[in-house]
Amino acid sequence: MRLIENLLTKQMEDYVETCFLGLPFYYIERTSDFTSIKLKHDSSHTLESSFMCNLLGCESHGNSAGDIKYFVPIIQKLEETTKRSFLKRIIRVKANLYLKRPDYPDNYYHTPHVDMYDKDTKKVDPGEIFLYYVNDSDGDTFFFNEEFGSDEYTVKKRFTPTKGQGVLFDMSQVHASSSPRLHESRLTLNFVFSK
Repeated sequence: MRLIENLLTKQMEDYVETCFLGLPFYYIERTSDFTSIKLKHDSSHTLESSFMCNLLGCESHGNSAGDIKYFVPIIQKLEETTKRSFLKRIIRVKANLYLKRPDYPDNYYHTPHVDMYDKDTKKVDPGEIFLYYVNDSDGDTFFFNEEFGSDEYTVKKRFTPTKGQGVLFDMSQVHASSSPRLHESRLTLNFVFSK
């Protein structure tokens, strides 16, 4: 897991945020509703929230294939920073928008999950995730010690969303978002790459 700071120039960060806010978004009732996997809830600190998302390039989310181009510079800068190839390995780009929820308890998170899971083989797909923070917000991202499918999760690390930062991590890393309590929104771009 690697935190990458100052990936883009301030001007480019603002451009990405403007493009992000211009996307059409689709309402999802609960974070755990977004997957076909039956997720185990760590009920001691898990509290679901509704959110909005856009699977860029996905037919069911309208004609957003052209919108991916606004976010390609993020991948290019990631390649430049890490000296590794990502653009040719892109599987999915997902824009997530969580709105302010003042009643959301501190130190709580949405359902711990992995992003790509083969329910037939019961294995996490090999690959990497780059979670890019589009705006400054609360609503930390939590990373856990245990493997996917555990009955309970303990926090390994957490990051507070800072505009222009991103976290690069292995697809097998169990993680969870949380809702902002103080900021109006939490905006992220989730890039999924094959191995």
